[in-house]
Amino acid sequence: MRLATLRDGTKDGRLVVVSPDGAACAPAPVGTLQEALEDWDAVAPQLAAASNFPEPLDASQIIAPLPRATIASARRLSAT
Repeated sequence: MRLATLRDGTKDGRLVVVSPDGAACAPAPVGTLQEALEDWDAVAPQLAAASNFPEPLDASQIIAPLPRATIASARRLSAT
């Protein structure tokens, strides 16, 4: 299972499941990777079951998996 976070205008982006060939994606059953991690036991089987990938994957829209965590970490590092 491959996951990606796509830019969608929100702070956390939108979680998608990426097709095996990397050319397409499917909406995830939750909005963000953080939501998936918080309820992983329930969400992981749903993510793994994705088999229909109706949206083309635009690689230029992929952002950091946890965008706010990445920004916060960078700020902490630059402050030291």
